[in-house]
Amino acid sequence: MLIKDMEYYIIIFDKPANNLHLQNVEILTNSIKEYHGTLVVISHDGVFLEEIEVVRTVGL
Repeated sequence: MLIKDMEYYIIIFDKPANNLHLQNVEILTNSIKEYHGTLVVISHDGVFLEEIEVVRTVGL
């Protein structure tokens, strides 16, 4: 099932790129870029956050 095929208004990711092979991170990144709903992403991977074009961050 692909993210773009879902009709959710919000998706929460907790460290989505951890323990994934590079090819799977690229697939996830591309799917997130095509999603037009709200995302809440918890991640310390700055490159991943830049790739998915995060608009707003909250540091803790």
